[in-house]
Amino acid sequence: MDPLSIGIGVAGIGSQLLGGILGGNANKKAEKLLNKQIEENESVYNNNVNRDYLDTNAAKGLLTRIKKQYEEANRTAENRGVVTGASAEETLAEKSQNNEALNNAVSRIADNATQYQENQTNQYMQNKNQLTNEKVQLQQQKAQNAANLVSNAGSALSSVSPLAGLFSKSSTASGTAAAIANRTPSDWSGLYKIQYSA
Repeated sequence: MDPLSIGIGVAGIGSQLLGGILGGNANKKAEKLLNKQIEENESVYNNNVNRDYLDTNAAKGLLTRIKKQYEEANRTAENRGVVTGASAEETLAEKSQNNEALNNAVSRIADNATQYQENQTNQYMQNKNQLTNEKVQLQQQKAQNAANLVSNAGSALSSVSPLAGLFSKSSTASGTAAAIANRTPSDWSGLYKIQYSA
């Protein structure tokens, strides 16, 4: 086998190993990022589902608005009672209606809490399914890369396997290999000049 074929075979093996190392590093980075996303999804879900809905910004804003409307309605009822000369019982009855409206509004907010938790759970499950699918695809890609590496390395080794015969067939081959190995750089440069000056 000529030296060019030997060099190509060795380079093929080297490129396969380098490709496998680089591919493995890229897969490790992707897996690390994916695991981080899974942890963040779990954290967001736990924070949102375990949080009291009334502590969310949406609920706080709604409660503030309802409270202002309730206070304004009671002021209006008192002012109307003063202007129209309504009795204390009439003003109290109007305030009682306002209080009932407030209770109904707060009850609707509490109902929203259930919907909020269901929405958080649905979002979590959707994200979890997507991340799980990505993780499965990454594992399949790693398995395929490993199979390709083994297959390509086997092909490269089989193309270089005749080299073993060069060094074990006879003492002449061994002597030739030793003579090549003992050449000095000036010997090689002389061969180079002869080969390319012709």
